[in-house]
This record gives sequence, structure tokens and C-alpha cells, in this order.
Amino acid sequence: MDQSPAIGSAKWRTGGDDSFLVNTSIDNEVVRFGLERMLQSIPRVHDPGNDADIDRTITIRLVSELAGAAGPRPARRSLVVLDSTRPEDLATAARSGAVGFLDLAELTRDTLQEALVQIDRGKTPTSDVMVRHLLDTGRPARPAREREPPPLTPRELDVLALLADGMSNKLIARNLFISAHGVKRLVSSILAKLNCPNRTLAAARAIEEKIVKRPNLP
Repeated sequence: MDQSPAIGSAKWRTGGDDSFLVNTSIDNEVVRFGLERMLQSIPRVHDPGNDADIDRTITIRLVSELAGAAGPRPARRSLVVLDSTRPEDLATAARSGAVGFLDLAELTRDTLQEALVQIDRGKTPTSDVMVRHLLDTGRPARPAREREPPPLTPRELDVLALLADGMSNKLIARNLFISAHGVKRLVSSILAKLNCPNRTLAAARAIEEKIVKRPNLP
């Protein structure tokens, strides 16, 4: 029997103890149906029926539809697919509080699955398009002679390296054996010293200016 999801929305989850929910909230039928096919092909993905867990649900949305999404309460964990690279759309995505970004041009079953896994582990997958946007708009240009590394403490450098690897405060705390409150304080100090408005831009700048090594490279 056909149990097709309602137009604009569908829910999926992986089975087992490590299950997570995925909700597609997309009006563009072509993109939505393509995403649903990808979700169906990911191992252990099932339709959760009427299950609801707001804290664990990952909502997939299109950046081009964010601006017109006035009304519905924003999802707690959104994965934004960048189907537009207009500066105003990227700025909207950056302000949306999303937990991850994927380029539509690079969207495949494998990249989608990896992004969902990263989010489920507390990391923040970020596309190259979004990183470039944040670097271009997130801080004023400075003369070359002023581009010396900021005076970060050894502990701040430890936190920044893990932040650049996409880790959440909770995961950073676990890796460094410090409290989540201590991590929050260190992140605030890092943002101030790097003159960055958010952690994504701080991570991008840290990698671009070689303050820390690019993640997963020797």
C-alpha cells in the first residue's frame, strides 16, 4: 500500500539504538523527492510513522525557502541545503542557527549520509560555499602587516583545533576533560580575539590563516 508522505514534509529515521529522525521540510518537489529517495537508500532508514522527538529531529531545508518560511516555528536542528549562492540567501542561512550546510551541487547519498552522521555525533558539517561566504563577509579587511596570529593561550588553541574539526562544546569538553561551561568561556574568548561573530567563521579563519591545521590532515 502506498504511504507517501504529505507534500513538503517527510520523516525518516535509522533503526537500532543509534537511531535518529530526519524531517524534510521542502516545497521544491524535485529536490524533495530526490532527497527522499536518498534517505530511503541509506542503510537502516525507516519511516517513523507518528513518532515525534523535537530534540533529536534533523530537519532538511533549502536556503532559497528560508526567507519565505515565516510562520512555522524554526527546527531545533536544521541541515540547510544550499540551492542558491546569492549573498542574501547565504546570509539568511548563516543566521538560521542551522547545525550543518550542504551544497546542492555536491549532494549525493554519501554526502547526505555523512552529514547526518556528523550532526548526530555533535559536529557541524559546513560546505565550502558557506565557509567562503563567512570569510568574505564576517570580518573587515586588514593590512597584511596586521595578519599576525592572535595571542591565543595553549588551551584556547586546543579548543580552536577541535572547533575547526566541527565539534560541539559537549564533545570538546569530553575530549579535553573540562566542563562544558569552561569550553563555552574559552570559545567566547576565542571569538573575541579572532574578531569573529560565530564559531563557524572562527574555525574557517583558523584554517585559512594556519592558526591550526586543517582537520584530518597530517
